Amino acid sequence: MRRRIDWQRLREDYSRGFSPEELAELYHCSIRTIRNRILREGWKRLREEECGAGTLVKEHRRLWQEVKKRLSVGLNRGDEKELKIAKMAGDVLLSVIKGEKEVWDMDPADKGLTEEEIDAITKEMESLTVSHRTEASVDGE
Repeated sequence: MRRRIDWQRLREDYSRGFSPEELAELYHCSIRTIRNRILREGWKRLREEECGAGTLVKEHRRLWQEVKKRLSVGLNRGDEKELKIAKMAGDVLLSVIKGEKEVWDMDPADKGLTEEEIDAITKEMESLTVSHRTEASVDGE
């Protein structure tokens, strides 16, 4: 079966600076296919200031929504494996957000996630990863 490509997301990644080679690897398709689409549709790259903090904050929020969906699915199904995956994803995402905030020199006064918001999300995730059906937390603590 042929794999579906999320062209909207691929285009967004291209506009943020990913090369066609990087995109081919990430999206598991040929470089030629990507280059043809770029030329046919006239894709443009964003200037650095356009793909900075505002776009980054939107991406952080979108990624958090994905983690929360996985947590919800895991809790509703009582699926310990799904909960572990969601917890790991959340932990990694926290590190990524922190690193990106440092790289982009984002201060807490901007419209991004504040340290308090990140702490609150972390606490919410920790409380959600302890299923009412199990005695131990997902990561074994």
